[in-house]
Amino acid sequence: GLRAYRYPAILLRKGIETPEPIAYVEYRNRMGLLGYTYLFSVQCNYEHTLYEVGNAIVGNYEILAKKVAHFAAVMHQKDIMHKDFTPGNILWKYDNEGYHFCIVDINRMYFGKVSPRRGLLNLKKLWGPKRFIELLVSEYARVRNIDEKWALSIVMPAREHFWKVYGRRHVIPFKLEI
Repeated sequence: GLRAYRYPAILLRKGIETPEPIAYVEYRNRMGLLGYTYLFSVQCNYEHTLYEVGNAIVGNYEILAKKVAHFAAVMHQKDIMHKDFTPGNILWKYDNEGYHFCIVDINRMYFGKVSPRRGLLNLKKLWGPKRFIELLVSEYARVRNIDEKWALSIVMPAREHFWKVYGRRHVIPFKLEI
């Protein structure tokens, strides 16, 4: 809704890429109850999502894990946390200047101090093989200057629990390594 129209200004001001909003339209019925909302924004042209990590790490995925970790850590250090930090909401591209990230579906955000523990738990829904997540968590710990073993002890059990619960209702399209 309206938050998705207002939040991009905060993110963009802090250097976090997200589609720039153009217009927000609300339709209310005669009683004043909200019927429909529309958000129009500039489309992010990043062609990849983290869903592509898939079942095996090859080539650039080790670098990608570290770059995603850096992106998440910097975002958290800037007092921004995406409450639905999932593979489909993190768009990326690679060009001559390196990796670039853009977050979408930003109607559920937290603005304020992000503790190391809260930031780590924010990573539990990320997709892919265990090694990808371990690399990501280790790099996140390095960037935020927290103990790597402690970071792994927070994220890996939370990740396991999340994906087991998720797997009860959905098909997990990658081999879940515990």
